[in-house]
Amino acid sequence: MALETAVIPPQAATLQTDSQLEWLSNFGGLIVAISTLQTVKKAFLTRASGYIIVWVLLREENREDIDRLYSLDYELPVSEHDPFKLDLRIVTLDRVSEDALPDGYVIFDRP
Repeated sequence: MALETAVIPPQAATLQTDSQLEWLSNFGGLIVAISTLQTVKKAFLTRASGYIIVWVLLREENREDIDRLYSLDYELPVSEHDPFKLDLRIVTLDRVSEDALPDGYVIFDRP
């Protein structure tokens, strides 16, 4: 199953410190882990006052995968030096229409 991927231009961000690089590595690991769950149809990003909101859309409610996602969020290292704070939002598409969600930057979208 092919994934659509977002491309971030090199000028989009400048890493100033090792802690920012560490944050980016941890964030990338979170996205990779999310993408391994086959019930995840789509992941995208929005922002709100210093936060990056990671939206994870599940095709249908799956308690095991929801617990896994919350576990991934909980296990993500957090530091006061992080360039952004993350907010994970999990939506099940059998309960909420995708049209009701905000527009954002798509990380991947499975057919």
